[in-house]
Amino acid sequence: MKPARAFRPEFHRRGFAQIVIIAVIALVIGAGAMYGYQKLTTKPSPSPQPSVTSQSPSPDETVYTEDTRSANWKTYENTNQEIRYSIKYLSNAKLEISPGSITIFVEAPVREGTGGQIGALPQGITVYERNRGASSLESQSRPTEKIMVGNYEAIRWTDNHQYGEDIWIENPSGKNSVRISINTKYLKEPYDSEYFDLYNQILSTFRFLD
Repeated sequence: MKPARAFRPEFHRRGFAQIVIIAVIALVIGAGAMYGYQKLTTKPSPSPQPSVTSQSPSPDETVYTEDTRSANWKTYENTNQEIRYSIKYLSNAKLEISPGSITIFVEAPVREGTGGQIGALPQGITVYERNRGASSLESQSRPTEKIMVGNYEAIRWTDNHQYGEDIWIENPSGKNSVRISINTKYLKEPYDSEYFDLYNQILSTFRFLD
C-alpha cells in the first residue's frame, strides 16, 4: 500500500492564478473585438453646419423715387387739343374732363373738429389750357416767384390764400402755357400743409408732349 501524497497548497494557488489571468485576457480581447465592431458599423454623425439667415430690408431701408411712387398711377394725355400734355394721377382719384381743362379730384377725409365733424370741399388739381406764355404774368400786380416744376420753369403766385396755389407752367416753345390751380379747402379750418406733398408729386409728373 502506497503512502498518501502530501497536500501542497502552492500548486493550488498557482493553478487558480493562471485561470484568473486567462479569464482577464479573454475579457480584454472580447471588449476590444466588440469596440472594433461598433466602430465599423456606426456611421459618424455629420458636423453641425452654421445656419445662414437672410434679412429683408425694413421699410425704413427701402429706397423710393418719384418713379416708383407713381408707378401704379394712371396717365392722362391731352392729345386732341392745341396744347398737348400728360399728367399722372392716383388710380382711385376722379378725373373730370371739360373743354379747355381737366380736374383731378382727390377727396379729403372727414376730420374731427371742435364742433363735431368738419366736412371738406372737393379738392384736387385743375389744369387750364392757355394760349399765351406765362411770362406775361410778370407784368401783373400780383406778386410772383419763379419755381421749377419737374424740368419746366414755372411761375407761382405768392399771395394765394392758405387753401391752395396757382401755378403757371410755360411750354418751352413759348407759344402757350398751362395754369394749374390746387384747391385744398376745408369748410371751417385751413388745409394741412402736409397734403401739398401729394400735389407736388402729381405736379412733378406733368409733361408737355410737343
